[in-house]
Amino acid sequence: MKNLKLLPFFICILLSFSTLAKSVNFKLLNIIDRTGEINIERNAHKDHTRANTENIVNLIKIGKDFKQISKQYSLQIVNKLNNGEVLTGAEIATLDLFMKTLLIVTDKNMELGKLYYLSLEEKMYYPNNTQRTKENMIWLTGYLNVFDLFTSAYDHYFSEGKVRRILKDIYRVRAKEVPSLKKLKASVKLINDKKFKEFLKSKTLEVYANRIPMLQEMDVTLTRQIAQFEMLPISTEIQKRSYPRMKLWSFWDSIVRVFNNFTNFVSGVFGNIVGSVRWRHGYLYDHYWAHNYMMENLKPLDIIAEKTPFALTDLFIPGHFGHIAVYLGTEEQLREIGMWSHPKIIPLQSEIRKGNTILESIRPGSRMVSLREFMEIDEITIVRQPNLLKNRDLYEKVFIGAIDQLDKKYDFNFDVHTLEKVVCSEVPYHAFGHIKWPTSYVFGRYTISPDEVISLAYYDNSPVKFEMAVIANKAKKVRHISLEEMGKNLSFRKNSKRSKQLGKASFDKKQKKCKTYRRKNHQDHGPEWKYVKSCKTVYQQMVYGQ
Repeated sequence: MKNLKLLPFFICILLSFSTLAKSVNFKLLNIIDRTGEINIERNAHKDHTRANTENIVNLIKIGKDFKQISKQYSLQIVNKLNNGEVLTGAEIATLDLFMKTLLIVTDKNMELGKLYYLSLEEKMYYPNNTQRTKENMIWLTGYLNVFDLFTSAYDHYFSEGKVRRILKDIYRVRAKEVPSLKKLKASVKLINDKKFKEFLKSKTLEVYANRIPMLQEMDVTLTRQIAQFEMLPISTEIQKRSYPRMKLWSFWDSIVRVFNNFTNFVSGVFGNIVGSVRWRHGYLYDHYWAHNYMMENLKPLDIIAEKTPFALTDLFIPGHFGHIAVYLGTEEQLREIGMWSHPKIIPLQSEIRKGNTILESIRPGSRMVSLREFMEIDEITIVRQPNLLKNRDLYEKVFIGAIDQLDKKYDFNFDVHTLEKVVCSEVPYHAFGHIKWPTSYVFGRYTISPDEVISLAYYDNSPVKFEMAVIANKAKKVRHISLEEMGKNLSFRKNSKRSKQLGKASFDKKQKKCKTYRRKNHQDHGPEWKYVKSCKTVYQQMVYGQ
């Protein structure tokens, strides 16, 4: 009862994190839209400095908003990682959006600055050429804004090792899809250049030194430029602060990378050896009734798990299930929910028409596969997020998150924080990024197993629901596996008392709890005290978000 009383409290905490993530994404997308609305004036016959001064003013406001959002979100992410917590798929996706937004905003500033070239020898202020002075002010303000955005982003994210490694992994993945992301390295190289920093500093000092005569020009545009320039915190900060070199790579990053490559290689060799060993066909393979029954019951974005006791890998994978995937849906189902013509689905239409409706990650990499091929198994289970298909915005994000996992190598490191490679259970982890999935901390990384994905259906207040499970025997006879029976397979047992109170099935998870205590040694030899470890089995209520 005590846990039940605390339930609303934990729900509120969870919803607040979820609302924060949605709010951050909305604000970042708003910044991208505002940046896209800025049209740089290039017409030499018009007063381009006046129009582009207004563009600079807007970019300063956008930069200020971006830094504020960035600072707030970075505190949450850094604190979470430093407290030993795992990032959700949605939080990783938001970091991805941060990188994209940063580059879009800085690109626009640099695009504006490049219109007005300023050399090292050139003066900022020309008493007899107000037009050139205004052009120089646009250049300087634009590049100061770029410098400010990158240094603040570095302070917030890249200076922290754990966050930096996640962002670098995102960069490696996205740089292949979005070539413009490769500008990141070039931008950081420019910001790190000592001559460039001194150049910005000297030109900033020059503006302050000539402030009075520039204002005495009585030019409205130039006066506005100076006012905006002085309002930029970076214009005073750059005169005093010594900026450290931005490091996108550290020695510890190299150690982590080498360790990950080594474990990936060892796991890969082992997985490829045992993964190919199977001594019979699955009892559900080519089973006419089972195949049709699944087709009748599967809905788009169902999560499906399977068991193959005839495969050698099943002996080495801890837990009940050996593999998991996401069902995307048939053409008819996708048309029904308005996704068939979605830009992410269009490239997959021919595959789906062939019957390849399941997205999975196996040893050769992630791919689309048919239900018939997937059912080379003995047992299949379906879990589903209720009412998902009634929320267009949400299920569109899940589709995008799932399809983004296609054509990736298999993640033999089993690390949920990497996007470059993906293991089977990471497909639903990233697709359903809005869900806080149970994970395990193994060998310095957070992992998620097929069992952990399905087990979430046994948590109180779970966002996913156990739909059905079937198993076939040697005689090809198929039967249903009940909610309670599957719970036992996953080390859950029904709590009858709490189920009666809640009016629905509620389960407790079997766990091993150990404690170490000191006991006096009564033997004639050995130390005076002995440390004894005592373990017992307990059943504990699991509450989503707790």
